[in-house]
Amino acid sequence: QVHHNVDQQKAVQRTMPGLLRPCTWLGEEELEGSALPGSSHRHARRRRYRGSLELADNCNVFFWENGRVVQVVRACDGKVLREIDTGQNFRRCFHRLANVKKKLFVCLNDCIKVWDYDSYKKPIELPPARTPHSLVRVGRPLELLVHRQRLILVESNCCLLWHTETLEFICCIQHDDTGAAFGSPVERPSPHADDVTGSQSHRLRETLEVQWMGDLLMTWGRGSLKSLNVWTLDGEAKAFLKTDSALVQVDVARVTWQSVYTLDHFILCALDSRSVVTFWDSKENFAAIFRFYCGCEEPFDLVLTQDFMVVINDNVSANRLDLCFWKLWLHPDFEAPNQSAESLDMTRSEARHQREASVRLRQRPAGAHFSPQGGLPFPAATGLMAGLDLASAAAAQLSGDTLQRFLHKELRPNCRPIKTLSIPDIDTYFASYRNFLNMCSFHKSGQESLSVYRSSSLQKKAFFPPAKHTKFEEWLALQVHNDGTVVVHDFRPQQMAFDELLGSRCEKGSQADTGTPKQTEQMPQPRQRSFPGCGLRRARRA
Repeated sequence: QVHHNVDQQKAVQRTMPGLLRPCTWLGEEELEGSALPGSSHRHARRRRYRGSLELADNCNVFFWENGRVVQVVRACDGKVLREIDTGQNFRRCFHRLANVKKKLFVCLNDCIKVWDYDSYKKPIELPPARTPHSLVRVGRPLELLVHRQRLILVESNCCLLWHTETLEFICCIQHDDTGAAFGSPVERPSPHADDVTGSQSHRLRETLEVQWMGDLLMTWGRGSLKSLNVWTLDGEAKAFLKTDSALVQVDVARVTWQSVYTLDHFILCALDSRSVVTFWDSKENFAAIFRFYCGCEEPFDLVLTQDFMVVINDNVSANRLDLCFWKLWLHPDFEAPNQSAESLDMTRSEARHQREASVRLRQRPAGAHFSPQGGLPFPAATGLMAGLDLASAAAAQLSGDTLQRFLHKELRPNCRPIKTLSIPDIDTYFASYRNFLNMCSFHKSGQESLSVYRSSSLQKKAFFPPAKHTKFEEWLALQVHNDGTVVVHDFRPQQMAFDELLGSRCEKGSQADTGTPKQTEQMPQPRQRSFPGCGLRRARRA
C-alpha cells in the first residue's frame, strides 16, 4: 500500500509553520556581526550551523537539533512532545542524532549521551571509546548512526562501536590498507615508504567510508586507497579485497530475488578510477566473480540495486552527469524471453567463461581493450596479451559512439545497458532503497531537492522541491525550511505508525485464523534503518 501511494503520489501533506527552533550559531553570529564594525551579514550566514534531522523507527515522531536543543515532534500533528537542552553549543556540523526504540543518542562535543525521549529520566553517558595506540591522531566525527544492535560513530580515521542495549563499548575499527590484520601478504615497501604511508594516512583521515552488509561492515577509502576491509560488528577481520586502481565508489545489494528468506547473501560492487567495475560474492567467501570496463571517461559514482546497476560519469565538457543503467546477469529477467534451450545454454556458457576469465590472475577485465587509452591504464600485460594490445590500439582510433557499441556488444552475455539519463552537473548524491532510487541535489542556496524513481521501471514517481533538509524514508518524507517550517508527506495507510499497523495486521490475522498456516511473506517487514545493504546509503564527496 505504501509503494502504491508513492507511485500514485497519494500522500497526506501537512504544513507546520515555524515549528522548529532556529539554528543557534546563526543567531549568535548575527548578533556578533551587528556589534562589530566592518562585520558583514553575508559572512555570518556562511558559517551558520545547519542542524540534524532524524526519524524514529516507527515514523511516529521525528527529532530536530539546532546546535544545542533537541526537539521531539509528533509527525501526525506537529506537537512538540519534548525539548531536550544538551547543555552545550555544538562546535561542528554533522549528523549527530541516532534513534532505536525509545532511546535517543546524541553526540556531544566531548561524549555521547542517551535519553529516553518518552520519559524525563536523566540521560546516561556512554563509556569513552578505547582506541589503539597506532591511532595517534583524534579523528574528525562524520556521522552517528544505528545498525542492528550497534551504535556507530563514524570518524575520519576509524569507526567506534557501542552496544545499543547494554551501552558497553565494543571496539574501534581502523582501516588496514596493507592487509596485515587479515593475514594477507604485505607488499615490500618502496624506498619512499615512510612518505607514502604518511600521505595515505593523511588522505584516509579525510576519505574513510563505511558500508553495511547485515551482520558485517566494510571500510574503504575514496580516491586514495585500493583496498576494502570486511569486518564483523565485533571488530573481527573477515576479508581483505583489492582493486587495481584507486576506489571511486562502493555499493552492496542483498540477494533476495531467489528467496525472501535469504538475508545473509550479498553482492559487493566497486568502481575504480579506471572505470573498472568489480564484483565479489559473500557466499563465495568474498571471491571476485566478475570485472569489466564500463566505458566512463570520468567515473563519478555507482549504485547497485536488486533491479539494476547505474554508473555515473562526470561529463566535464558538457557540464552534466551522465547516468548509464545496466542490467546484470545476476538480476531477475536478464535473459531474453522466448529463447530456445540450446541458445540459452550457449549464452550461459559464454557468460560464465567471460566472468571466469576476467578474474584470473594477470588477466584484464572484460572489455578493457575498448578503453580509449588502449592498454595503458591497466597493469602491464604479459606476452600472451599482445593480441589484446593491438586490439586496444585499434580501438583507440574509433569514435566514442562506435567504441561504446563494440563495448556493449562484447559485454552482452553478462551485462547490457537499459537506459541513459543526464542531469545538470550540480552537487548530487544517489541513494538506493529496495524499491526506489533517490537523486538528491544540493543547490547554491544551501538547499536540497530530491527526485524519487521506481527501481523496477526507472520512472520518476515523486519530486520534492528545494528545502534546507529533505528526508525520504518510504513511509514518510520530511522537509525542513529555513524559517523552521516543516512539511510532512505521509504515504502510510490511514497515516498509521508502523507498530500500530503491524499490531492491527496481527490482530486481524489471529481473529481470522482457521488453522491454515500463514504466509509470512505477506506480513510487513520491520522498517530498516537507512544505511547500505538495507536502505539509503551514505554518500560524501571527497
